[in-house]
Amino acid sequence: MASIQRAQRGAWRVRVYEGRDDSGRKRYRSRTVRGTRRDAQRVASNLHLEVELGVAASGGRASLAEYLRSRWLPHVRLHRRPSTYARYSGIVARCIAADLGRLPLRRVSAVDVQGLCDRALAQGFAPARVHLIHAVVQKALAQAVTWQLVPRNAATHVELARIPQRAIAVLDRTAVRRLFQTNESQPVYPLLVLAVLGGLRRGELLGLRWADVDFDRECVIVRRSLAPVRGRGLVLGPTKTHHERRVDLGALGLEALREQWTRQVAQQRRDADAEPAGCLVFANAAGRPLQFSTVHRWVKAAFKRAGLPPETRLHDLRHTHASLLLARGHALPVVSERLGHRTKSTTANLYAHALPTSQRAATQDLDAYLAGPEMTPGRHRSWSTPIPPVVRQPGGMEGGVRLQPASGSSSLRCP
Repeated sequence: MASIQRAQRGAWRVRVYEGRDDSGRKRYRSRTVRGTRRDAQRVASNLHLEVELGVAASGGRASLAEYLRSRWLPHVRLHRRPSTYARYSGIVARCIAADLGRLPLRRVSAVDVQGLCDRALAQGFAPARVHLIHAVVQKALAQAVTWQLVPRNAATHVELARIPQRAIAVLDRTAVRRLFQTNESQPVYPLLVLAVLGGLRRGELLGLRWADVDFDRECVIVRRSLAPVRGRGLVLGPTKTHHERRVDLGALGLEALREQWTRQVAQQRRDADAEPAGCLVFANAAGRPLQFSTVHRWVKAAFKRAGLPPETRLHDLRHTHASLLLARGHALPVVSERLGHRTKSTTANLYAHALPTSQRAATQDLDAYLAGPEMTPGRHRSWSTPIPPVVRQPGGMEGGVRLQPASGSSSLRCP
């Protein structure tokens, strides 16, 4: 039960009964509200909801910026990848704390979050960036709800600008063969082969160790990913889904890995300061992780040698891997497992264009089914041939509908 009393002119004292403490004394949660009595009633309803949900009395008094920096980001640092923590902390510092940081956590509303996203879009941020800002706020407030610091997530109902869909670039068989042939003598060749034949992400390729390569079982085990972290350089962490996976390879991929091993052993013999062979599969002359800028430069040069469009990316080789497998009729769960997607629906949504049943095949199949077996290519069906009407009978085919010859009448007979 809530009580509302006038504290002074233009202010109200709201008090909600919480229950009794361990000693049996009554406890109340109170607020001072400046405004009308209706404002006080609204605050009383919120207080009553907090009590019902078990929200901590002092949890939402901290500002949003204080909550993000002192509670939520340390939690993210312990439970997420280093690159994820670095990305979230940068968004908090540059976009969220500077805009909504002074608001008390418990007073952040959907209007405030909507205003944050709208202002970011008006300032020239790309829609994808605005979506990321909103995702950080939503995750932080969802955690506050879980910790019972606020009663509801204010970022749940926010309208965001649509992200323009980028067309997936896929190399055909001729382009892939040309890419391999023109770069066979280049240091980047094994990385290109593994990207096309294994479908690994960039960070997974650069984080692959020789201990993860099993030549006897003809596979690699993807256990970690290399990512640049602000202030820490290149850091090895878990994969994007935090799960390891096995990726089988054929003769071409295994041969490229053996050549890479031979090249690294020879490099180690020439350079006394190099890391021992057996660490990273793709490393610089000293055996240390490759810089992403170096890999980008190598890949762009390789694409140029193969005559590919300038906008082609390394990640497009992963798209090529998935699209070619699906187009050749391999099962969706197998492709999804090789790519390391969380769900098969992710694979289906990304690569629906590569599924073997195209619109043309579906159209021709439906056309032939409706026209009948007497239809031949290049010849129009004669619709004068009598077609049996549909007769509904119990226990028939799917949905109780089956075709039967009409006896004496062409009208439909319904039981």
